[in-house]
Amino acid sequence: MNVRFPIIAIILFLALSISAPGQIDEGKSDVLYQQARDLAYQRKYAEAIDTLKLAFDYDPGNRRALMLMGDIYLKMGNLPGAEQAFNQLMRVDPHRPQGYVKMAELYWHWERYHEAMEFLRTATRLSDIPDPGVYFWKGHIFRSIEQFEKADSIISEGLQYYPDNPRLLADYGATKIVLGDSLEAKKYIDSAYQLDSNSVYVVNTMVSYQIFKDNLEAASNYLDRATALDPDDPFTRSNLLAYSNLYREKKVTHYFIEGNKAFEKSLYRKARENYRKALQEDSLFFEVIVNLAYTNIHLGDLDRAVELFEKAANMNQNYASVYIGWADALLGLNRFDEALRKYEKAIELDPDNQEYKQIYDDVLQALEELEQQSE
Repeated sequence: MNVRFPIIAIILFLALSISAPGQIDEGKSDVLYQQARDLAYQRKYAEAIDTLKLAFDYDPGNRRALMLMGDIYLKMGNLPGAEQAFNQLMRVDPHRPQGYVKMAELYWHWERYHEAMEFLRTATRLSDIPDPGVYFWKGHIFRSIEQFEKADSIISEGLQYYPDNPRLLADYGATKIVLGDSLEAKKYIDSAYQLDSNSVYVVNTMVSYQIFKDNLEAASNYLDRATALDPDDPFTRSNLLAYSNLYREKKVTHYFIEGNKAFEKSLYRKARENYRKALQEDSLFFEVIVNLAYTNIHLGDLDRAVELFEKAANMNQNYASVYIGWADALLGLNRFDEALRKYEKAIELDPDNQEYKQIYDDVLQALEELEQQSE
């Protein structure tokens, strides 16, 4: 006798055997979490977020997925999105410190330090020994409000419980940097790097140390590594900006010094070239503008000299030397009345300067003689 199951029974059996969104399936949720993590590593953040949302369909309480979503939103600069994810993490797991630590991290980025500290206090109460993130972010908060000794003390306390934690070791070194103790800073940052050279925070702390030591080549090498590890990490972005500013400052200073050397040797074309390069890096470098203006006088480009002196005077109206040079350029252009007014302004700003007074008297006498000759 053949027994046949009704088709409706087969369909119901299949439906029950296949997990669907809305039905808890931690296994499928974890698979989607892993996929999202891989996408995030590839910097495909939007796709990673969409995948995590699917993971929540199978398990709304997936802690790792919630933490990853918050971290991705932080990288994207979407702080409200991160707040929503970390809030949900605290709701699904209110008795573990991680959600509160992540909220503290978020509020540190928001520069809402008091609220960040409240989250860390809550996290501290949830375990006999506070989570290492508590010490890490407390140190950041104290450094941010320039309470460096407190930062030093709290991270030192954390290292008593977690002596081999690379992030805490690196953070202790970072605190020693701001305290001016370069030897201690190097010791702790080196230790952190030996323990975990793949931690983007540890590598970025090494970048900060090399910038502090004014070692641009080493800073560049470590910054390349940090960028390779995670170019969107907030600390990587911060170090990229710091390095860029320092590198530009170094270039400006180099061109300025080289320009001055050339000027002193009467190599005015070379001086002008270096001053121009300096201004390409920093168009508002006052001393370079003034020196370039004087250089143009020597090269006979008086109109350009006048423009530069005027720009310098607009930047600093109380710099007497600007008006002397400006007057010299105007004098060369036969704009005598304007030149005299600039000389008078220089003397007004520096009334004890006998050289300025002598120049003014000599110019007045020369103009009077010129006027007499023309008669």
